[in-house]
Amino acid sequence: MAGRDVLKGIHNRIEPDLLHAMAMMGEGESIAIVERAFPAYTVAAQLPYKRVITISARTGDTLRAILSLLPLDKRVDCAATIMQVDDEPDFIPEALEETIPIIEAAGTAIQSADRDTFMAMALQSHVIVQTQDNRPHGNVILVKGTV
Repeated sequence: MAGRDVLKGIHNRIEPDLLHAMAMMGEGESIAIVERAFPAYTVAAQLPYKRVITISARTGDTLRAILSLLPLDKRVDCAATIMQVDDEPDFIPEALEETIPIIEAAGTAIQSADRDTFMAMALQSHVIVQTQDNRPHGNVILVKGTV
């Protein structure tokens, strides 16, 4: 069954735990999609959805799957936040180069945040989704809207 959708209209990367976590999110709550080096388990322990959801994919593929179901918040200027590289706030790492067009195609502007601000935002998220992306700095927070 690899590579096929297991439910009509549900991307095959959306596991039951992720589907449940996204369904439990309210309008204005956020989901953090992070790469392997992010301290996901430390952060998740403090969130409403206390477990880390791991997805065996790169950041871009994970975002495509999530955005196939998750509406972004239209009431905010930027429903997506990416984490800046320390001491290089204008540098766009490889993992984010491929995700920015995916996010923009979903209809939102993107803001960036320094590491400390991003971590504080991640601590306010509903759930953490950790990808298997080995490329550094591929971290994004999305704010859920309404359907």
